[in-house]
Amino acid sequence: MKNIGSIIIYALKGLDQIERDKFCRELLGRTVRTHHGKYKHHVKGLLDTIPHIRITRSVIIVEKVNKQNISNFFEECGVKEVFIRDLILTNEDIRRIKK
Repeated sequence: MKNIGSIIIYALKGLDQIERDKFCRELLGRTVRTHHGKYKHHVKGLLDTIPHIRITRSVIIVEKVNKQNISNFFEECGVKEVFIRDLILTNEDIRRIKK
């Protein structure tokens, strides 16, 4: 079925602050500013390459085909508390993911 997605809910409780920062940079990317804000560029994270909907902090929805990539990333980063379930996407969800 084409309208299947996955909701991913995670918590970073087992990581210290340095590991959390590294995880967030690798997942979400970041904007780097140099020369007192004169220049800026975006360093891409994993979610820049995967179509997704970010519901709120620590909650994202991806297409089912991308679920394994995200799951592997969490495992590599040592995130222990991850909840992943499949769900049926509405037409609006599909439009937002493809955007």
